Amino acid sequence: METPTNRRRFVRSACGSTATLTANHATHQVIVRDLSLHGALVSGPACSRVAIGSPVQVKIALAPALPIVTLSGVVAHRSDDHCGIRASACDLESAAVLRHFVESNADEAKLLEREFRELLI
Repeated sequence: METPTNRRRFVRSACGSTATLTANHATHQVIVRDLSLHGALVSGPACSRVAIGSPVQVKIALAPALPIVTLSGVVAHRSDDHCGIRASACDLESAAVLRHFVESNADEAKLLEREFRELLI
């Protein structure tokens, strides 16, 4: 059986952290399934109520001692209880925490460096 090609351009790291998803002036609890410098895959009942293309903000608690990572973006895709968020903005502190998280879980340092440069442009 043939497996589908992975079209992702960015390194993703498995997660499992809790987060809040704010969309349509409402805030919902979600779980972050995976995370990259350019977005996140989250799950929770709220995902079925958010339209593709909707602007959202995700606040992720990666660890108690770390600052909250805040990503602003849009819903790129969704299915049942999952939605993919394409990040369009991230503050500098969140970018640094996110980079450290993804870097500590990635094998390809050069690819990660290129992604981080793209994030800051």
